[in-house]
Amino acid sequence: MTHAATEQTGNSSKTGTSSPPGASEPRRCSRDSGGFVLPWFALMIIVLIGMAGFGVDVWNWWYTGQKAQRQADAGALAGVPFMPSNFNSGSPSATSIAIAEAVKN
Repeated sequence: MTHAATEQTGNSSKTGTSSPPGASEPRRCSRDSGGFVLPWFALMIIVLIGMAGFGVDVWNWWYTGQKAQRQADAGALAGVPFMPSNFNSGSPSATSIAIAEAVKN
């Protein structure tokens, strides 16, 4: 191929690419989006830390509820031996034993 034919087709022997005559170098984007990764990464880190904190809070709510339920169960079970025949008469009563056991836990 001659030099004149190369100029007519727009082929450049330097880059090996073909482009139409009069076209400039292709641009990366019509708008520059450089520097977008850092703000996006910072935003995602904030979201992930927030989600992790919320997960810890939910676990703490669940753990506290389980602890309170275990205390109530222990207090109820401590008073069971006194329930069939001795509800609240005499000493010690089922209510006082259950309250004392719940306070210990």
